[in-house]
Amino acid sequence: MEAELEVAPATPVRAFCNPIQNVRIKPPESALAAAQHKAVGSMLNRGLTISTPYHQDNAVCEPAADGSQILTCWMPLHDVTPDNGTLVVVPRSHRLGLLPHTVHPENKEVYLENDYVDRTVEAMNADPALTAGLPDGVQVLRVPFERGDVLFLDKLTVHASAPNTTDDFRLSCDFRYNIAGQHTGRCVLPGFYPLNYHGCGPDEEAAAAAAEAERSVTRAFHKEHFASLTATARSGDEWGALWHRKRTDLANASERTAILGRDRWLQAA
Repeated sequence: MEAELEVAPATPVRAFCNPIQNVRIKPPESALAAAQHKAVGSMLNRGLTISTPYHQDNAVCEPAADGSQILTCWMPLHDVTPDNGTLVVVPRSHRLGLLPHTVHPENKEVYLENDYVDRTVEAMNADPALTAGLPDGVQVLRVPFERGDVLFLDKLTVHASAPNTTDDFRLSCDFRYNIAGQHTGRCVLPGFYPLNYHGCGPDEEAAAAAAEAERSVTRAFHKEHFASLTATARSGDEWGALWHRKRTDLANASERTAILGRDRWLQAA
C-alpha cells in the first residue's frame, strides 16, 4: 500500500506500508489473569494480548531507523472505550526525542516505567513551549474511538493501551508507513523496495543498493529518486516468496530477538 506523505511545504513524497504491522485481539483481562501467574503466562506478549505498557514505537525499531520518518496508523474494528482497552496517549511527547526504555526480564518487552512517564509529563508542563495552546497543560489522554476512526501517531509519541475490563474482546489493527527508501526498522523483514534493507538484511545485493542510495539520496526524495525506486521495486510474487522464506527463518530464536529491536536497551542496562 502506498500513500502521499507531506514532509515539508510543497514537498510531497511517496510513502509505502512498513512491514511492522499487527492485528491485536485483546481478550478480557480477567480471562488471562490466571495465565499470567504461570510460567507460560509470564512469556505472553502483553502488547498483543493484554494491556500495553507505555512506550514509543521508535524504541522497538533498529537504531538504523532513528532517522526514518515513520507514521503509525491505529484502527479499531469496533467502538473502543476506556473500559475495553483504549489507547492512552501523551500529547506532544514526540518533541522529546527517543526516551530511555527498559526491557522486561521475563517476556523481554520494551517499555517505559510508569513513574518515569509521570515525571516526564510533569517536566513537560513546566516547559511553556510544550504547553502553548493547551489551557490545561499536557494531560495523559484515554482516547475513545468509534468504528471507522483512525489514530495517527508519530514514532516518538509516548502511548500505551489500557486493560480490557469488559467481558468481550477488543479488536484493532495497526499499520506503519515510511518514506520509500528509508530504513523500516525491521531489517530482518522484507521491504517492498530492496533499498529498505539498508545493509542489515540477508540480501547482499539489496544491501549494496542501499549503501549506494544512502550516499546519493537526500531527504527531499524528488520525483527522479522515486522513479529509480519504482524501477527497483520487487514484484508481488518476489515479495510474497521472501515473506514465506522469512516465516521459516523466524523459527530461529536469535532472529526473533533481533526483530524486536531490544538490543540497544539491553546494552544500555
